[in-house]
Amino acid sequence: MGLGGGFLLTIYNKTTGEVWSLNSREAAPAAATTDMYQGNQSLAQRGGLSVAVPAELIGYWYLYERFGGYLPWRDLVQPTIDLCYNGIYVNSYLATILQNNKDVLLSDAVLSDAFIDPSTNE
Repeated sequence: MGLGGGFLLTIYNKTTGEVWSLNSREAAPAAATTDMYQGNQSLAQRGGLSVAVPAELIGYWYLYERFGGYLPWRDLVQPTIDLCYNGIYVNSYLATILQNNKDVLLSDAVLSDAFIDPSTNE
């Protein structure tokens, strides 16, 4: 799970016997076509054309609205906002993944902006 993706959810209420499902999976962009990767399948795996429209956050909002929440919405999302502004701790596993994919990060301007320090190229 992560805000760049989506999820499927099923809720079973034992008291009422009600089953409720939500499909909040990511979707193809409006301009996507069935043949957009023809001749170059790697476009489906890396770069801007491989990105779907995320639906995770709107799914969380829908659940919050439908089933109510005991906390204000802001209190639920503030920790994530803080991480976005302040960054995260890079543990040894993530550091290894980033190092092993450094060539991919350097070859993509958006990824490079997010993950590469321009003063050290690391």
